[in-house]
Amino acid sequence: MEAYRYIDILVNAILAVFNLLSRIQSSLRIGLKKVLKRNVSLKNLRSYDECYIIGNGPSLNDVDLSKLEGKDTFCVNFFYKCPKNHFQSKFFLVVDNGFSHNEVGRDYIRKVYNDYPEMIMLLRYDFIYEKRIKWNLNRTFFLYSKQFQYGDVVKWDCTKNMTACINVILQCIQVAMYMGYKKIYLLGCDFNQYAQLKPGHFYGDQENDWRSINGISMGSDARWSSMVHFHHYALQKEASKRGISIVNLTENSLIDAYPKARFEDIR
Repeated sequence: MEAYRYIDILVNAILAVFNLLSRIQSSLRIGLKKVLKRNVSLKNLRSYDECYIIGNGPSLNDVDLSKLEGKDTFCVNFFYKCPKNHFQSKFFLVVDNGFSHNEVGRDYIRKVYNDYPEMIMLLRYDFIYEKRIKWNLNRTFFLYSKQFQYGDVVKWDCTKNMTACINVILQCIQVAMYMGYKKIYLLGCDFNQYAQLKPGHFYGDQENDWRSINGISMGSDARWSSMVHFHHYALQKEASKRGISIVNLTENSLIDAYPKARFEDIR
C-alpha cells in the first residue's frame, strides 16, 4: 500500500537523524576513539583472501570442521558451550549484550579467553570494563556498534561507530569485509529459528523453549528476523559493489541474500 511507503520514508529519515547523533556522540568520546583506533591492525591479521564464518545452527553437526584447520575462521557466541567441541577458531566474536550484562555470560567469556590463549577475541565494547580479565591487547579487540540499519545503509568500519546487528553473523560479515576478505563463506548459519516451534543449536539445547522462557512470541521473533534478512540484503549489495563474494554453504539455510554452494564443492 502507498501509505506504508510513506511510513518507511519517515522511519528511515528518523533513523538517519538518530545515526548522525550517534556518530557525533561517539566522536566526542576520546577514550572510545583511542580503543577503536587499534582496530585498524585487524587488517594485518588476515592470512588469506577467504574466511569461514561458523554459526551455531544444528546443521553444523554435519560439518567436518577439521577440514578448516589452518584456515581463517570466525566462531561466535556459545560455540564452545559444547563439551565435545575441540575445534579452535582463529577468531572468536561476541557482540550480544546478554554476554556482558550477566554473570553467566561473563564467566563463559573468561573461560574461553583462558582456554584458547591463541585465539583472537572480538568483543562488544562493554567488555572493556570487565576487570576480572587482564586483556592481552595483542589478541583482544573491542567493537562499538550503535547505528541502526535501514534501507541499504551499513557502516562496517571497525575503527568507528558501526551498524548494530540483531544477529551476530551479520557483525561477523561486517568485520570480515573490513578486514579485507574477498571471499566470505557461511557455515552453520541455518537462521530458521523463527520457523521452528523449538529452535536450537548444534550444541544441543533444543529441549529448551527459549521463547517461553524469555516471553517472546513467534510473531515477535519473525518480525526481528525479517530485519536480519534486510540487513543481509544490504550487506550483499555493499559486498557486490566492492567485489566481495559472500557464499552460503549452509544446506537448508533460510538466508537467501547470498548465492549458495556445498561445502564439499569448494574444498
